[in-house]
Amino acid sequence: MKKVLTVLLTLGLLVATTTIQAQKTYVGTETCLGCHNPNGPSGASDKTSWRTTKHANGFSYVKDDSYSMTKQQGMVCDADGNGKDDFVDGLDLVTSPNFSKYGTNAPKLAYSAADGYTITIGNLTVTVKLTYGGTGNWKQRYAVQIPTTDGNSKNLYISPIQYNDKTKEWVTYKAGNWYDSNNQPKWDATTIKLADLANSGIHNLDGGCVGCHATSLEVQKASDGEWVANSKFQ
Repeated sequence: MKKVLTVLLTLGLLVATTTIQAQKTYVGTETCLGCHNPNGPSGASDKTSWRTTKHANGFSYVKDDSYSMTKQQGMVCDADGNGKDDFVDGLDLVTSPNFSKYGTNAPKLAYSAADGYTITIGNLTVTVKLTYGGTGNWKQRYAVQIPTTDGNSKNLYISPIQYNDKTKEWVTYKAGNWYDSNNQPKWDATTIKLADLANSGIHNLDGGCVGCHATSLEVQKASDGEWVANSKFQ
């Protein structure tokens, strides 16, 4: 086997694997060819073009810092250029012009071997499970698991922070889903419920992303309203 491109799409529990063998024979779903062909919406002249797109292989599972600063495999966020990713540095994004308005509630980045990659907003600390992007000339976003009073979220939600790895700066991403009009956190760790997440409007992986970024999945609603792909979690 020459190369294995693995997309881990939820807490390490939902795995879609694309395999390219030494003889360059593709093994796996051909579903994406519905669009990625000369007559499809993408107008791709090469029917196999989708296999190398960011849509097909942009996600990376970040269990630990093994692939830190490795493009398309780990955290590449290094705004100060010191060679360490900003989570490992423990960056408080209040120091970034795009987040200063949030004051003490600006996202705080952290990494530890025990807790992994985390983002703290107010009193709520979420765990980064997936990165998306991080090619060195694009952007990187972060899919997080959110703890609630009902237990950890089944789905993964897109955090309000984005690292532009081309310009090496932090910017907001749909921050209105995480902060109110007064720039205060919407979510309190002591009261947030799974049903709140389901109705929060926060961009989420299973309900809003997997249709384009993974194939041959069945997406259903859990009893609390969360969208769950393949329904096998926790």
